[in-house]
Amino acid sequence: MDITSCLPMNTVHAIGSTSSGICAVIQDEMRKKHPAPYVSFSHVPPALVRESLDNPEAFGSRAVRICYDEDTRRLIVKIPGNQHEVATWHLSKRIINDTTSMGLDDQLLLKGAARVEDAPVKKEPDASFRPVHRPPGRDQKWPSVVIESGWSESDARLEVDANLWIGRSEGLVQVVIAVCIDRDQELVTFKKYVPAQAPLPRLQTLRSHSWRAALSETIAVSRVNQVVTVTGAPLTIRFEEMFLRPASSPLHVGYTFDAAALQKVAEMARGRLAGAVWAGSPCEGGQEVTGAPFVIRFEDMFLRPARGTFEMDYVFDAERRQSLAELVWDEGSDVSD
Repeated sequence: MDITSCLPMNTVHAIGSTSSGICAVIQDEMRKKHPAPYVSFSHVPPALVRESLDNPEAFGSRAVRICYDEDTRRLIVKIPGNQHEVATWHLSKRIINDTTSMGLDDQLLLKGAARVEDAPVKKEPDASFRPVHRPPGRDQKWPSVVIESGWSESDARLEVDANLWIGRSEGLVQVVIAVCIDRDQELVTFKKYVPAQAPLPRLQTLRSHSWRAALSETIAVSRVNQVVTVTGAPLTIRFEEMFLRPASSPLHVGYTFDAAALQKVAEMARGRLAGAVWAGSPCEGGQEVTGAPFVIRFEDMFLRPARGTFEMDYVFDAERRQSLAELVWDEGSDVSD
């Protein structure tokens, strides 16, 4: 599949013959109030992409994700918004928690945004997972589950990403979860893609594949007039899809994101947890939280740059600050009594 397929209309196009030039374009775009979701670079030397593995800031920010075709020298850089990182982090956190509940926290590798190289293509996900013990003969570079996120205008592009993962891995990637966030409406859509053996001629630009991504689940979370509607839930990842083996215990139930769980992810991503608290509107009990959020940067805490998807800043939004304040008030009441 051509890695430039289905890029949205507002994609920025530039020549990327130098790392400084690429970095300048990316940083300029990220300074905008509404940056383009993708930047497409041509004439990108393979050496620049190789060197970026050792320098997370090589392309302007460690938050960006790349897809590179060494044959065509094309580099696609995805510029994620905070909403995408929040959605990815909360989905990943739920997977981690459920894995721990199954007693398998030491059996699953959190690969994060680790780059996968499958000549001539190199690609980074937003998050990825692979079992520690893989089936004999399986190429360890391929994750079993991948998460990709994007804006609503990138919906078709996310399907291309799903086909790149599943097609190029020949079905070894078992699940691609695509999270699509609408810029204008309070709408977040979750899609699950799985391998299907049905070759499509339009997918065979780079290499003939016998696998494609088939849409198996679609869940939409929307809010209209403060009323939240969730359709299509739950979103599921079967135990076999994640761990690449049958379950061996009643605890091995897999992963089920019900309506409440997906609503929470969507609301956190949209910055609307607990109604309109994020905007500083009156909270329960009549109190008002202003100036949210309060942020402690990862670098301030650990004295080094973050190296992966899970190494994020600490964000205390309005709800968390209100909860902390109420605990202090409660403590004060107890002491005074």
